[in-house]
Amino acid sequence: MKAQGFGLVAVTYALLDLGKDLYRVHEAISGLEDPIRFSRS
Repeated sequence: MKAQGFGLVAVTYALLDLGKDLYRVHEAISGLEDPIRFSRS
């Protein structure tokens, strides 16, 4: 039972890490898109 709980915690932390990475990528893409939009208009 304890090992199962630890596995769940590990998965949760892995998902949080992945979420942070995805957020950083999203921010980077947004940062790249903004200047393009400004230069077009």
